[in-house]
Amino acid sequence: MKRQLELKYRIALGVFVISSVLLIATSFIYYQMNEKRLIESERQSMHYYASDAAYHLNLELKDKITNALTISTAPLVHEYLMASNQTFAPLPESKRAEQIKQLNQQWLAADRDSPIVIERTTNPLAQFLKQQQQILPQVYGELFITNRYGAMVASTAKLTTLAHAHKYWWVESFDQGRGKIFLDDRGFDDSAQGYVIGVVVPIKHQGEIIGILKANVNVVDALGEVVKRFNQQQLGELIIARTKGLIVYRDSVEPLSTKLHRDELEYLQKNQSNTHIGEQNGVEILNAYVPLNIQLPGHNVGFGGKPQSMDHKGGNDNEIWHMVVHRPMSEVLKGSEALYQSMLNIGFLLLLMSAALAYFVGFSVSRKEQQLEQKLRDYNATLEHEVAQKTRENLIQTNLLQEQAKLAAMGEMVGAIAHQWRQPLNELMLRIQRLKYLYLKNEINESSIETFIAQNRETINFMSQTIDDFRNFFRVDKERKRFVISDAAHRVIMMLNEQFKNNAIHIEMETDESELLGYQTELQQALMNILSNSKDAFLEQKIKNRTIAIRIKDQVISIQDNAGGVSEQVLAKMFDAYYTTKGEGKGTGMGLYLVKKIVEENMQGQISARNHEQGLLIVIDFSGQ
Repeated sequence: MKRQLELKYRIALGVFVISSVLLIATSFIYYQMNEKRLIESERQSMHYYASDAAYHLNLELKDKITNALTISTAPLVHEYLMASNQTFAPLPESKRAEQIKQLNQQWLAADRDSPIVIERTTNPLAQFLKQQQQILPQVYGELFITNRYGAMVASTAKLTTLAHAHKYWWVESFDQGRGKIFLDDRGFDDSAQGYVIGVVVPIKHQGEIIGILKANVNVVDALGEVVKRFNQQQLGELIIARTKGLIVYRDSVEPLSTKLHRDELEYLQKNQSNTHIGEQNGVEILNAYVPLNIQLPGHNVGFGGKPQSMDHKGGNDNEIWHMVVHRPMSEVLKGSEALYQSMLNIGFLLLLMSAALAYFVGFSVSRKEQQLEQKLRDYNATLEHEVAQKTRENLIQTNLLQEQAKLAAMGEMVGAIAHQWRQPLNELMLRIQRLKYLYLKNEINESSIETFIAQNRETINFMSQTIDDFRNFFRVDKERKRFVISDAAHRVIMMLNEQFKNNAIHIEMETDESELLGYQTELQQALMNILSNSKDAFLEQKIKNRTIAIRIKDQVISIQDNAGGVSEQVLAKMFDAYYTTKGEGKGTGMGLYLVKKIVEENMQGQISARNHEQGLLIVIDFSGQ
C-alpha cells in the first residue's frame, strides 16, 4: 500500500513538473511569435490607413486646383491679359522692367482710394474675381492675376506689391515659360484669416503663358475634415506635418504651434513611406509615415514655400507634407495580451487536470486506463470546439477582408464618378460666367437664352444619369439571377470611361449574348479590379499606344492588354492574398485575390492568367457552370 502511494505521488509530481515546463515554454514561444506577427500586421494596416488619409487629402487639394483652373479659362481673363501683354510686349526688356518698377513704387505709396488701386481692384476682371470669392467666402482670401511679365492686372483687394515676377511662387509657376501649378504653403495669411495654401496656376493661350493666377485658399476646414474622419475610426491619431517636424494640423491643437518628437524627424526627412516603434514620454508608440504626393493628370504640380514674407508668417521652408499616424503599443498588443492570458488560464486548468489524473493513476491499472480514455474524449471534444471556433473566426476575418476590398473598389468607383462630373461642372460654371459676360455687353437675346437653357439641361441630365448608373452598379444582389455577361462589362466600361479617356486608353469590345446565372454586381466588381490593374500597368510602364481588348463568347471572358505583361514569379502569385507589385502605399494585394474568390467560389467559374506578345491575358471561364 505504501509503495503504491509513493508511486502515485511520484507519477503526479513528474507529470506536474513536465507539464509545467511544457506550458511555460509553449506559452512563451507562442507569445513571442504572436506578438511579432501582430506588430507586423499592424505596421501594414497603419501604413494603409496613412496612405488612405493621404489619398483623401490629395482629393481635397485637387479640388482647390481644379477651381483655380476653371477660373483661369474664363474668356474675360484671357481678354484682359492679352490687352495688358500687348501694352508691355513692344517695350525693350530694360524699359519694360523700369516701367513695372515705377508702377510698383506708385502702388506702394498709394492708399486704397488712389486711381492706380481703384483701377486694378474695380475693373470688370477684378469684379469677376470678387464674384468667385463670394461664392466660397470661407475659403478664398485674395485672388489676383498678373500678366506674363509679373505686373498685376486685377485683384480682389490692395496687395502689398504690384510687381510679382521676382517672388518665389511666381517664378515656380512660370517655370521659365513652360508653366506649372504651384502650391504655396504660406502658413497663416490675414487675407484668408487662417491657414492658407496659395494655389498658383499659369494661364495659357495657344500653348504660351499669358499670365499667372494666384488664389489664397483657407484649408483649415479641409485638413480638419480629413483628420477628424480618420480619428473617429479609432485606428490611431492622424497628424499632418511638414518634413522638419512642424505640425500643420492636429486635432484640438493650433496649427504650427507644436512639433513632432525629434526622434521622428529622420523618418520624415527620407520623404518616403516608413513605420517604426519609438518612445514618447515613456510610452511606446507605433508610428507610420506617408509623404503627400500631389498629382493631377496632364499637369506638373509643385509644392513648397518660404518661411516668412511681408504678407504671411509660418510658411513652408521647401518642405513637403506627411501623413503621420501614432498608435500606442498598448493598444496594438491589447488583443494579443488578452489571448495570451486566456491561453494561460486554459493551460493552468489543463495542468491541474493532468496532475489530478496522474494522482489517481496509482490506484489501479484498470481505473488508470478508464480515466485516461475519458480524459482523451474530453480533450477531443474541447479541441473540436476550439477548431470550430477558430474556423468561425477565420471566416469572419475573410469576410472583413472581402468588405475592405469592396470598399477599395467603391473608392475607385467614386473616383470614376468624380472624373465624369468634373467636366460637366466646369461647363456649367463657364456658361454661367459667359451669361454674365454677355449681359455686361448687352448681347443677351431670346436665342442665347434658349441655347443656355438647352445646353445646361443636357449637362444636368447627363449628371443625373451618372448617379443612376452608379446606384445600379453597386446594387447588392441577394439571389442568383440570369443576366447577359456583356451588360455587366458595358456597365464597368461606362463607369471607367472618363479615367480611360484621360489616360488615353482605348477599349476594343467583341461580345455575344451569352447569359450567366449568378451575381451581376460581383462580376462587375471583378471586371473593374482587372481593368483598373491594366490601367495602373499602363501608367507605371509609360506605354504610349494603350489598348485593352475584351472578348465575350460562349460564357468565356478574355481581357487582354498591351502593358508589357508580368514576370513568371508575379504570374505565379498574382491571385494570392496580400501579394502586390505596386509601390508602398499604392496597393493592398487584395484586388485579384477577391476576383478569384468571386469567380471560383461565388460563381463556380475558372480564372487564369498568362503573358502574350505585348502584355497580359486574363481568361474567366463560366462554360462549365
